[in-house]
Amino acid sequence: KSEDAANKVISLLESLHVKLDGMPKCECNALRQEVSDLKGMLAKALNQQAPPPPSSSPSSTYTAVKQALNDAATYADKASRAVWVGRKEGASPTETAEADQKAVEELVSELNIPELTQALASGDIKHHRHPQVKGDRKNRIMKISMPSQKVRDTFLSAVRSARPNAVTKISGNYIRRDLCPYELELEKKARIEAYKLNCEKDGLYYGVRDEKLYKFGGNPRPLPDGYKNRPPRGYVPSQNEKTNEANPAINFKTNEDTSANKSILSGIPPMPSTGIANANGTSLGYNLILLSETWLREDESDAYLLCSNDDYVVFRKDRPSTAEKSRGGGVAILSSPLLNPFLVNTFSCEGIESVIIDIHHTSNCINTPFKSVRICMVYRSPSCASTSLESFLSFITPFIIDTPFLMCGDLNLPTIDWVNFSAPSQNDFLSFASNFRMTQFVNFKTRGKNILDLVLCNHNIVFNVNPALPFADHTSIAFSLGVPPPPTREFTPSRKYHLADRDSINHLISSHDWTIALSALDADQAYTYFSDFMNYTLDNFVPKSSPSPISAYPPYLRNLHFKSDRATSLAPNSVLAKKLATRFEKALRAHYVRVESRVIESKNPKAYYSLCKTRLKSSNSAPPGIIDVDGTKLLTNLDKAQAFSKYFASYFINGIPLSVSPSMKDFGILMQPSLKFNDHVTKIISKARAQVNIMFKCFYSTDHCLYNRAFVTFVRPLLEYCSVVWSPTTVTLANSIESVQRNFTRRLFARCNIPYTCYPQRISLLSLQTLEHRRFLSDLLFLHKSIHGFYSYDHSSLYIISPLTRNLRRAHSLRVSLPFASPKSHSSFVTRTIDRWNVFSNQIVTSSPKHFRSHLLSLPSISFTSDSLLRV
Repeated sequence: KSEDAANKVISLLESLHVKLDGMPKCECNALRQEVSDLKGMLAKALNQQAPPPPSSSPSSTYTAVKQALNDAATYADKASRAVWVGRKEGASPTETAEADQKAVEELVSELNIPELTQALASGDIKHHRHPQVKGDRKNRIMKISMPSQKVRDTFLSAVRSARPNAVTKISGNYIRRDLCPYELELEKKARIEAYKLNCEKDGLYYGVRDEKLYKFGGNPRPLPDGYKNRPPRGYVPSQNEKTNEANPAINFKTNEDTSANKSILSGIPPMPSTGIANANGTSLGYNLILLSETWLREDESDAYLLCSNDDYVVFRKDRPSTAEKSRGGGVAILSSPLLNPFLVNTFSCEGIESVIIDIHHTSNCINTPFKSVRICMVYRSPSCASTSLESFLSFITPFIIDTPFLMCGDLNLPTIDWVNFSAPSQNDFLSFASNFRMTQFVNFKTRGKNILDLVLCNHNIVFNVNPALPFADHTSIAFSLGVPPPPTREFTPSRKYHLADRDSINHLISSHDWTIALSALDADQAYTYFSDFMNYTLDNFVPKSSPSPISAYPPYLRNLHFKSDRATSLAPNSVLAKKLATRFEKALRAHYVRVESRVIESKNPKAYYSLCKTRLKSSNSAPPGIIDVDGTKLLTNLDKAQAFSKYFASYFINGIPLSVSPSMKDFGILMQPSLKFNDHVTKIISKARAQVNIMFKCFYSTDHCLYNRAFVTFVRPLLEYCSVVWSPTTVTLANSIESVQRNFTRRLFARCNIPYTCYPQRISLLSLQTLEHRRFLSDLLFLHKSIHGFYSYDHSSLYIISPLTRNLRRAHSLRVSLPFASPKSHSSFVTRTIDRWNVFSNQIVTSSPKHFRSHLLSLPSISFTSDSLLRV
């Protein structure tokens, strides 16, 4: 084509943009996107020296653009219409029109909204059957025209939240918005996909809401009679039919939770929509979970997010916090290891945090041109400066490559109109999204009356964007990605030894003549024979576990979750949806409190330890994707193992001097040349505080016994391991260690609603001792066992046995003295205990370790540091 003709078409496209800006809001921006793509292709063609032969003439392009201008009015009319599906028609057109008018009047009267009542009275609400000619259709749809899009939105919202009897009394009746042609095509494909999946699963598992595929909650209903013989319109069966062709991501679910991390779900697993064992291999039913406002610090464990769930690898970017700046912000991406995630980069500046990862799939699907997807999770605070946003956009621009780029997060940009892709003033982020041809897929309010949480992508791979349960001040978002789902994780059964048939096992082993069986076999053959015999015995008399298709949650909780999820998907900002979400969160919290109470009342140490381990231990999931030294991305476990073996097998010093470290770890203790152990004390305090924080984050009981036992089992050992070596003698370090227990008891009293008291009274009520007193008892026990020969080492440089030459009332024959001047070893355990040891009676020091320990436990609490140790 000539340059003049192309310039004319570009000018026509620019005028089309101006006309679109002046038109009413439309529910889709597909037309605008097509025009922008066409303009970009024409501009690119002008800059090429040798353009390819045109597929159409300038006149045909001009005709297409004129047709688009004519269709724009149709799109605007659809934005103010609703569609009633399923209403039966009368015997004649007159009867149908009268029945429809009566039904509309009943519906408006039942909704009882003044705006709708006034519009109906003034004749602004009109209706007609579509299409005009009935043909072979059983019942045509009824289109209801409203005065404006605002009135139509009010009408749809009221219908979905109130569920009026005029619509729901007849099965199969529902009201939706009037869809555009491309949305009708999507709905057609979704119906075909739902039909395929329901036939495969032999039950009603899936349905269609508007143009989106929807999975029903609860127990699936059986297929109606003749369901498989009534395929939807456009369904063409094929022998080589590929699953998920209409929507290849039907099993690849993603959840974006943009709520502040203040709800119960930040510490316990959310309610799964299906059983614990599902096709995706993840216990929560999602392959990706994206979180904003995690409110974590860098030294806090990943167990804050999903406890010890091993189905996810966590990528985080926390907001730096200082004494002047409290915690807040932060983002995290929880990815299934089956997606082979790789960390690309992270970003943080004043008011913005972001993390970028790549996920890879190993599917050989021909219809999928992309082998990876780049995902960016970002949080921007409302008070973020414009310079910080500019820095973030500059940082992220180089990472947008040819592969799909998905950006999600809470951007706090309420002034942007994502339907018309416009803003009241110049907006850098809107320009950024427009330049990279990104589409925003969230079309419902996520907080109040604003769309603050966004899902943007530069490729058409995002489907089924729906609101999820609002557990905080934002509505969560659930969506699917149009990429092949990850492989299914195989279930590995375990033996249920508590259900073993022990009598049969004993009889089989005792009745077997082992002398004859093993007499002619060598050692290897005998071992093989014995192994085969035992495996046969186990297979026959010890049952194996199997994946349970039933959720571990009680039925009432599952039903409440289903109701809340359904209300949120129909009307996310309605009063009913928020009320049900609050009820579900309270019921879920009460359920976990009951679980914790049952464990405590059972007095079963194994059950208690298992519960604490589940709540407090970080995830042991597989490591994320690894990049080899040559830049190759290792996706399989075999590739990773081979790369590690090559690296470690060829790792030698080769004369290279090693760097000098200020400290070294020996048997779990950080040793310093000065023997002050400041670094070790700082490290164990940090670990202990993290465990205490996780404990109060994960447990919801108000029974102080649970917290007390958890502290004694999991936190206090961190502060007492090998304290004989490093126990401090300075007041500052002693107070720092004691502050962990002091803070724990204060928080415990607040959680369990116990009246506040000072620290000595708190530990007395909880039957605890000061940590310094316990370290002192450990020193005395170690000295007692050393003197009595339980530990074999040369102690001549630490102490010597020196009984007194004269008789005293409290003297004993095992008195010790220091063979050196005290200042040279002020931190020795002998120096800390010599005064107390030498005043014990002879009966105590000569007793067994068990009796000596019992005597020490009967002593009152000892404190050699200042009284600040016992402050509140």
